[in-house]
Amino acid sequence: MPPRFLHHLFARSRWLLASALLGSWGLASAQSTSSRIADSAHLLSAENQAALAAELESLFETTGCSVFVKAETYLDSGVTARSAARVARRKLAPTGPIALFLSDRSRDSIAISQSPDLWQRYPMATLVENLRATMQQAQTADLTPEQRLIRCIRTWAAGIRELEQERRASQQMITPSQRPIALGFGAALGLGTLAAMLLGWRDRKSLAADQQQILFPEVQVAQRLGAPYGGGVTAHLPALSTISGAPTAPLQ
Repeated sequence: MPPRFLHHLFARSRWLLASALLGSWGLASAQSTSSRIADSAHLLSAENQAALAAELESLFETTGCSVFVKAETYLDSGVTARSAARVARRKLAPTGPIALFLSDRSRDSIAISQSPDLWQRYPMATLVENLRATMQQAQTADLTPEQRLIRCIRTWAAGIRELEQERRASQQMITPSQRPIALGFGAALGLGTLAAMLLGWRDRKSLAADQQQILFPEVQVAQRLGAPYGGGVTAHLPALSTISGAPTAPLQ
């Protein structure tokens, strides 16, 4: 083969290989971006779905919270959007703080299911308030179902960003330079508490010893040996007859 033909063939093969790699990379990126959204009801337009997927990915990077969206054409009879959202969230493989938005197009309803990790991550009262503000957007009558769903998601995400900022601010109240001082203060406080407990225990023991009294029991006995306060104490003397020089007759 002529050298020019071989050069042309090599250049064309390189171009085809580069195109294949770029195409596969673009397909993988699109799949990873849209993996958070499952729109079997075709509720979201392609433009809104791409924008929403980018927003959800940004929310995950800034807060660590994963948000998934599922749009259904209709649900089975007897199945509510809330129960369907809960079941769909539990089937998700990822763990951690997760929220799933489910839209039932046939009933024009929206439900949110939040994982236990999300409830433990932020105060319950603030999460409930965020949910209340989110569901108010779902009641807006002058919006399309697509607009209501997007507005609900964005309202919820804005509230989560604020909660995450508050959580991180509370964790960073002690700077790294202040940490040794805080640890030293905590150790000194612990030693002081232990010393106070020991002193209190010693004082209580001394007070109990001071208040202790030993009382002899009162005994009702007759007067003996002319002692009016004998208290039942007697003296045993040997018989007089055994004493040298003592009279043999008993004393009267």
